[in-house]
Amino acid sequence: YCTANLNCLSGFQRRSLDLVFRDITYNIEHHGISALNVEDENFTFQKEYGLEFLERKKKLQDLRLYFMNGLDYRTLDEELLGALRSADLLNLGLALVDTENTAMIERPASLSKFRDGVSTAKKLGFKVTAYFIAGLPGQTKDHLENLAEFLSSLGVVIGMSVYYAVPGTQLFEKNRTRFEGMSFSRMRSTAYWTGSE
Repeated sequence: YCTANLNCLSGFQRRSLDLVFRDITYNIEHHGISALNVEDENFTFQKEYGLEFLERKKKLQDLRLYFMNGLDYRTLDEELLGALRSADLLNLGLALVDTENTAMIERPASLSKFRDGVSTAKKLGFKVTAYFIAGLPGQTKDHLENLAEFLSSLGVVIGMSVYYAVPGTQLFEKNRTRFEGMSFSRMRSTAYWTGSE
């Protein structure tokens, strides 16, 4: 989301699952890894690829699977959620990001789809964490409170990520005047910018 356009200028490449699982098996056998974290919320973007990955992962019963960055709820359906659960995923992170600044961040949102996804996930036995970004240009305190209230009503763990301006990204360039004079030391996830130093 944050820097994808900077880092993936030529799109994305899908790696052969034979090679992926060769590497995973090698690391299990030679380095004793017991956990795999996939840091890509778009893991389920290509459904068949994701389903095949999860089917293969089921054979590695001692390997715990994580998606600590969350998954894009818009790509999930009951079949994918069931496959994630069958692959022994226990904690499901869902990347809501935001619901109000969708045009600015070029990321459509659907509260009803998110609510349905959470409901299905909970029925499957997942512990659900919902991630959103606070501090986006134009976000208001009222909006954040409403967003937190919505997530609380779903009975999920709320995970807040702080927005930090990354020079060169489209969002930064569109809002450049908001960030003028801001110290680059404030552009990190451990600092929440309020518009003044």
